[in-house]
Amino acid sequence: MQTKILDLVDKHQMDFDGLDNRLSLEKFMDYLILLGKNKKANKYGVFGHLLNKIKDTETNYGQINEQNIEHYSEVLYFIYNLLVPFLLKEESTMWGLASPVCGRVFYGTDAFYGLVENKTDHDIKTLNDIDGFRLQILYQLILDQLYGIPSYKESETSAFSVLDNETGLTKYIGISIDNSYVKVMPKGPLPKLDLDAIIENNAFEVDWKIFLSILPLENFKFEGFSIIRLTDTTLLHVTERLNNIAIERVNLGFQVFNEELENHLKTLTENPKLKANLIPALKLNGTPVLDYLLEQENSVFGRLLREFGSDKELKPALIGYFNNPKTIVYNMPAVFSNSKSPFIEKIAELGVGSFSCVPLTHQGNIVGVLELFTENSILVRASDISKLKSITTILSRLAHDWKIDFENQLEIIIKDKFTPIQPSVEWKFYEVAWSILRNGKVSDNKLEDLRFKNVHPFYGSIDIRDSTVWRNNANVEDHKILLDVLTQTIDDLLEIQPLDLGLMDLKKITLSWKSLISTDNIDSVQAEIEEFLLKDVNPLFEKLQMQKGELSGIIGYYKKEMLPYGNCYTHRNDFENAVRIVNNTILSELEVLNRDTQEYYPCYFEKFRSDGVEYDIYIGQTITPKRKLRKEYIEQIQYLQLKSMATIVRSLESIKKELPIAIQTTQLLFLGNTNIDISYRMDERRFDVEGTYNTRYHIIKKRIDKVLVKNTSQRLTQPGKIVLVYIHETTRVIYMNYISKLQKEGVLNDEVEVLELQKLQGVSGLKALRVGVVLP
Repeated sequence: MQTKILDLVDKHQMDFDGLDNRLSLEKFMDYLILLGKNKKANKYGVFGHLLNKIKDTETNYGQINEQNIEHYSEVLYFIYNLLVPFLLKEESTMWGLASPVCGRVFYGTDAFYGLVENKTDHDIKTLNDIDGFRLQILYQLILDQLYGIPSYKESETSAFSVLDNETGLTKYIGISIDNSYVKVMPKGPLPKLDLDAIIENNAFEVDWKIFLSILPLENFKFEGFSIIRLTDTTLLHVTERLNNIAIERVNLGFQVFNEELENHLKTLTENPKLKANLIPALKLNGTPVLDYLLEQENSVFGRLLREFGSDKELKPALIGYFNNPKTIVYNMPAVFSNSKSPFIEKIAELGVGSFSCVPLTHQGNIVGVLELFTENSILVRASDISKLKSITTILSRLAHDWKIDFENQLEIIIKDKFTPIQPSVEWKFYEVAWSILRNGKVSDNKLEDLRFKNVHPFYGSIDIRDSTVWRNNANVEDHKILLDVLTQTIDDLLEIQPLDLGLMDLKKITLSWKSLISTDNIDSVQAEIEEFLLKDVNPLFEKLQMQKGELSGIIGYYKKEMLPYGNCYTHRNDFENAVRIVNNTILSELEVLNRDTQEYYPCYFEKFRSDGVEYDIYIGQTITPKRKLRKEYIEQIQYLQLKSMATIVRSLESIKKELPIAIQTTQLLFLGNTNIDISYRMDERRFDVEGTYNTRYHIIKKRIDKVLVKNTSQRLTQPGKIVLVYIHETTRVIYMNYISKLQKEGVLNDEVEVLELQKLQGVSGLKALRVGVVLP
């Protein structure tokens, strides 16, 4: 243990020097006295002994302060043993005590000081705004102790990265600050605080700097001490990064994806010599696809194909292996023995030092393999394998996602070049195909459209509320971060090359963009900023990097932040990830609806995905000619559609905690009570409505999602509710019966509104039912 004054943060943008804070043990002593009143407490004697020890030390040396801290070393060691779990090893525990909220550490473990002080071997960088973090702590203490507004967390957390200059690898450290023994005292009367107005102006995130004018810090006094705990959060950081590259994997491309994956696995294992490659189990018609391995420079199997491709036995052996992959081990530590594999000898010829290939499974199915290897005489360590076990699930999901992407890409091409035919209407296309075969080749322009007359339509829409606003806000925030990163990069470069006119010009332009960017002009400004980066920033940075190698680190950091998974894409990735989770949840429930409706009566079911999901269902005798369409089939599907929409609302509510941002959805059904005609247009290769009336139905369903309630400014669709738009009163009566049934089942609540809607262009007389869903 050490008693030494140390400031955790060297530089501050904000001035905290005038903060009235005093190191004190008073609040901690009060807590000990409170605990000591319980005579039955096992540690009663310990509490009393420590209190006496503190009082004796105060008598001899005065109350604790930074100047007499050495005399309190025994007292502080007692405090450490009380506050830290007994079984934790002191030599590996990173724990310290600091003056209240100012960041000046005065006591801690050797491990704590060893990490923070050793700046020769480590390059330490904070991962977020440390001043803003400290400001948040100060005002949360004020709000909690003086206004009775508690923080939602027991301790505040931040993080920093530690770059090992010897290995070039980064470790990530979480910093947790516990202010349980800090007391806040006002220096005068407390001002009244309008917290609702503050929150209203900052709906997404509290701007703690607002409080500087409302509650100036000089009006408060802070006494006590803060407890600081440092923990290795590298696994958490790597996991988060892997999730990010999972989102952007398609944009990155497979090669760059694997390079990023390898870097993160090096970080996790602390092994700079480790090489890694993820190989998804891609199959075409049941046969493993090997061609793409040839393009993977960092794959051992890819190197085998390139080096020994003329070996006639190699490719069949690889196909056999990827059909049923098993763990392969070559030249690993003593705890592993070499596998009996036909590839071992050739792997050795490649100059590979050691190699391990591990199958990855997802829901019981093989989805790929992970290659781990080293070059020359260096070995993969047993500890590397052990550390990677913690992220096996993520790696399996990544392989699964690549496998699904491959299958989806094939499907997209097929749907682009060929007709996506659903089982319910396949019979009709078979008839046309047979007609073509029977009569000889027929050109496309002579094929007539396929018509399905007198079908009953069902339409549903689940829309993400204010998706354009969310997307624009995300775009604006990310471009603000981008400009901040660019400004900081230019400043860092100017410190080395202070007279570079090109950099000075870039900074002026960058600062001008900062003042221009807003949600009103984001589309045009974004395009201009991208052009500015492409034509001005990137060429200059490339030139500087070639001229001075010492600038590579600064420019490399900028480039990394600019990657699709870097900080400059944080808000957009959060939005897209939230949309993806919501859409996948909706689509999963619609698959259930599709399955159930097909069981009652085969129908045409079509989905459209954007910021939400729309779908059409068509049911009719012309679609399923061999089965008589009865009224009860239509009624049953009407009921299933309404119940499905309620299930979707409940499912979306249950996944709210998984969403990176709090997006909401609105739900709408358009209840057409008159049959329409649809056709498959041969020229456009898609289904569409037929005739004037049918086109009117299509126009209505596309316009009603933005309609207002009559004589109000209120939008019809609302989160947590289902809207049923209809024209005829008989439709309302039918659906009220379904609503009543679902209310009895506890799916819908008793709140049912009957509403008239404002007139749409060319459409009048629309009405709606709006009913709330019972949320889980």
